[in-house]
Amino acid sequence: MGSERDEPGGMATISRSRKGDQRGVPADPVITTLMTSRVVAVSPGMALIEALRVMDSAGVRHLPVVEGTRCVGLLTDVDVLRQLVTHALVQPESTARLTAAEVCRQPAPVVPVWATRATAAHVMLALGIDAVIVLEDDHIHGIVTTSDLVASLVER
Repeated sequence: MGSERDEPGGMATISRSRKGDQRGVPADPVITTLMTSRVVAVSPGMALIEALRVMDSAGVRHLPVVEGTRCVGLLTDVDVLRQLVTHALVQPESTARLTAAEVCRQPAPVVPVWATRATAAHVMLALGIDAVIVLEDDHIHGIVTTSDLVASLVER
């Protein structure tokens, strides 16, 4: 059952009981049913501008940063652009020297293959990031983004 209250500034808040919200909600799917299994990764020493080119040519917004077989971080398009713009404004000569390892989120935000959609969403919220890497035995199995989470909600 919903209720409305007037908030300052003419805004209304709608609240619903938890019991009412859970009717007809399917079980929380395992993350492997939502993830993208085609993962493009870069090495820690790759120049940031080159990583941006990799993102563009692969059509992705997130790049795991991998050293050997171990994922050491996650590079996002927002992080790359923020650093490139910031360095270009403050120290233009240092922009070309920035690397994936210097900018990526470390440690990498990860969930195991048996995790659920809710687990991935909780990790994203807690870390303030829009993707998590799915690991199986410390190897990258896939990646889940907020777009994947939204698509899974629409499809159900």
